[in-house]
Amino acid sequence: MKKKRFISALLLACILLPLFTGCARQFWDAGQYDIALNTGLEGDSYYYIDRDYAIDATQVEATEAEYAKAEAYIKEQILESSDANTLGFDFAVDGKLFSEVFTEYERNVEEVASDDIMTEWEVTYKKPGEVLEVSIKAVLYKVAPVCEWTVWIENTGDANSGIITDFSGYKATIGNAGNNVYDVLGWGGGRDATVSFKPEVRHFTDGRAIEFNGSNGRPSVRWAPYYNVYWENEEASWGKEGIFFSVGWTGQWKSSLTQTENGVKIDTRQEYLETYLKPGESIRSARMTLLFWEKDITRAQNIWTRFLYNYIQPKEDGETLETRQQMNNNVYVTNLMEDATTDNQVIGIKLRLANGLPFDSWQMDAGWSVLFGGNWWSSVGNWTPDPERFGESLKGISDVAHEYGIETVLWYEPERIANYTDWKEEFMDKGWLIYSEAQSCIDLANDEVLDYLCNFMKNSLEINGVDWYRQDCNFDLLPYWKIRDAETEGENRTGITENKYIVNYYKYYDFLIEECGVMIDSCASGGKRLDLETQSRSYPLWRDDNCNDPIVTQCQTYGINMFAPYSGQSTVETSSASMKYVSRSNFMQCTNFVYNIESGDQALIASAKNVMEEHVKYSPYFLGDYYPLTEWSDTAEKWIGWQWHLRDENTGIIQMFKRQGSTQTSQLCYLSGLEKDTVYVLTDIDTGDSIELTGYQLMTSGITIHIDSLQDAKIIEYAPKA
Repeated sequence: MKKKRFISALLLACILLPLFTGCARQFWDAGQYDIALNTGLEGDSYYYIDRDYAIDATQVEATEAEYAKAEAYIKEQILESSDANTLGFDFAVDGKLFSEVFTEYERNVEEVASDDIMTEWEVTYKKPGEVLEVSIKAVLYKVAPVCEWTVWIENTGDANSGIITDFSGYKATIGNAGNNVYDVLGWGGGRDATVSFKPEVRHFTDGRAIEFNGSNGRPSVRWAPYYNVYWENEEASWGKEGIFFSVGWTGQWKSSLTQTENGVKIDTRQEYLETYLKPGESIRSARMTLLFWEKDITRAQNIWTRFLYNYIQPKEDGETLETRQQMNNNVYVTNLMEDATTDNQVIGIKLRLANGLPFDSWQMDAGWSVLFGGNWWSSVGNWTPDPERFGESLKGISDVAHEYGIETVLWYEPERIANYTDWKEEFMDKGWLIYSEAQSCIDLANDEVLDYLCNFMKNSLEINGVDWYRQDCNFDLLPYWKIRDAETEGENRTGITENKYIVNYYKYYDFLIEECGVMIDSCASGGKRLDLETQSRSYPLWRDDNCNDPIVTQCQTYGINMFAPYSGQSTVETSSASMKYVSRSNFMQCTNFVYNIESGDQALIASAKNVMEEHVKYSPYFLGDYYPLTEWSDTAEKWIGWQWHLRDENTGIIQMFKRQGSTQTSQLCYLSGLEKDTVYVLTDIDTGDSIELTGYQLMTSGITIHIDSLQDAKIIEYAPKA
């Protein structure tokens, strides 16, 4: 009999399981059937499995109690706040807080939309003699226990308003922990490092605040604009509950969390804002989105990512975005696009098709315009194709791609303007530039600039035959906003440029989607704009500028899938011995397969084809529920791995990575999301070895994955036994 080394499921223990009272037990709890999970794993390193029960198929859906909490909260904080004398946001005018006087205002609540997905209201506050009118767009979702709101302040009078300060899109105290202990799970931003998107549990100590914030005007550099506050509550299912927060602001946001005797006080705002409003002007808060949960934090993150992917992120041709296989020849052949021509791009597309490589999009990166100094970095601001290399447009490339059903992805970076470029001269003459000696920024706070940008880009996308618009952002914006505040707006106008700029940034993306019909890849210097407002309009197909190295991408994948259900990056060619390990480490929802097919190396081409066909087959699992199976670690001595589960199909995969420095030969894993009575067949896709176990066994006793080789990346597929 062939020896099956890849999985050991503690078979003897599973056979004798009913005979042992301490191994795994079933019981009734609060009227619900729960499966005890006795892993012995506790503490911050294992927060993802710090629970008493297995997450089986009956536990993954949001409960009525969770929906009720979201509904009660938006009523209390927004819809009925005057009645309850509570308010989920705040601001001050000339030092007087709105929360102290808002009950004196006339409040109007109007339901403006309702369908199977959500109900939306507009709440307004007006007061005779006051020039400032407050309006709130409030939403309660029916597909997840989520509520959200965005606050607008508008000057409807004919004189300048008082000075607005302390404008918090969210300001409230949450929590009812009996032991007054609260924890916060946050994630790193796109730090261009192994620790990008690293999950981190933070504790309140010595009365000090926990802070998350943007970095120099970009929302997800130091921290991702998402965090989850949780605590123990005996009345909650499984004794635990929490609220997951999303801060939808593509600028300099800040959240301060402070523990008090009444819970956790949270204040979220545009970090720098102290301004009056001129007649007709308005400013807005971050889009605050809250998900209410009980039971388990990993379960909560899956509720969030399913909600975001299915109901918030853009659809392509009316459907949720499928996993993608991108290709280009920008790395090995054309030095990004600096040496690209119509001919070598067309040849690159046809060569890959001729070799049977399965890809659905062709990416054209930086360097396709007229180059100043011979490089792309110094040429942003030139946005017409180089006529010597491409003629009048890139249509000669996109037409060929479209002939074969391949979409085109074209790179732009319109916000940054280099010296001596076309836009530098034109925008400077029109007063549309926020000037700096090294490089400048377009004044997107100016509505005329927004109109120009929309019209220019509509024409550019059309003449170049673009399907996916890829927007980069390789500089810090906050210093430019501060320059404009001081030089253009004047005294008592701090933060007005940022607010207007970000509002017009959203209008620009909406225009691209609605009027140009393109999809958007928010490259943003690699994951620097992962906020919800951007994700609701785009996909981060380049999630971090530190890429390709297996340990780096394994660690990034581990964290980002907890809050962003769709992301991308690239993989590169390597030796045949390590191709499988490197490629599987770089598998994500969208993977850009960067191989030198032009070399004619048949072994490379065959290997690339195998890798890409594997991604086509198994990447759809990456759109399912995500469960970490190990702790996060960036050391070569540790394994790392996770489970993907497609709920509707009741199938999934385990990805497990053994790194080269590890002496460990096996890893015990506890699966989630399974049907307890279903028999699953688990198969090693490399060897074909298989084993049959029930969902109950896999969730409570676990499986042990063996890897004897020095380094390997396992994919184990499972499905119900036919």
